[in-house]
Amino acid sequence: MNAAKTFHSSKKTDDGFSSDVDAVLDKWKTDYEKLFNSGDNGNFDNNHLGLVIYVKRFIPGRLEEKSSWDYRVLQLARKYSRIQNVEDEINMSNVWDSIQTFEKESWYHEVWNDKNNVNGNKLRFYRLFKTCIGTEPYVKVVNNRCHRCILSLFRAGSLQLKVETGRYARPPEPLQDRLCIFCDSGQIEDEKHILFNCCFYSDIRHVLSFKC
Repeated sequence: MNAAKTFHSSKKTDDGFSSDVDAVLDKWKTDYEKLFNSGDNGNFDNNHLGLVIYVKRFIPGRLEEKSSWDYRVLQLARKYSRIQNVEDEINMSNVWDSIQTFEKESWYHEVWNDKNNVNGNKLRFYRLFKTCIGTEPYVKVVNNRCHRCILSLFRAGSLQLKVETGRYARPPEPLQDRLCIFCDSGQIEDEKHILFNCCFYSDIRHVLSFKC
């Protein structure tokens, strides 16, 4: 539905949008040509990818409802010769490939983006071992819900450690000042510190290492 809403409310000409029907449909046509008529699907404008999926997945089931928004969008597109046959015009395999590529690139950029953050990305620990999108084995292996939750928080850097709570201070506490208060090591209290170095947890660490 987002694609339909985008079409219906496209009025910001300063940002490349237009309330003019022909201009909007012309933009869609250009996107179709980029995706389906060229060898480089990476050039596809992802801002309008939702329309392609919307037309393919949602319109076919509502073509009988001539008063529906779906039907009107399809008729408008056909009127301007942008879509002749919904089933034939769109190759969903190419669309999904483009979506997956775009999502993977966006995810990787977000995880490794430290720009405009003097204290770095809060995912600094997570990105040390998370290298690809997908469900991790522990989600299915760890049956205890509480244990699974703690492990998820630990991996994502969301535990109540100084490295995390220092972000909530106003102004935010500098990363180098988020030191562990349970030992005198002078180290930042982060996941690596409590797992390997902090003497406060040495007894628990010993038990854990013995079980492993």
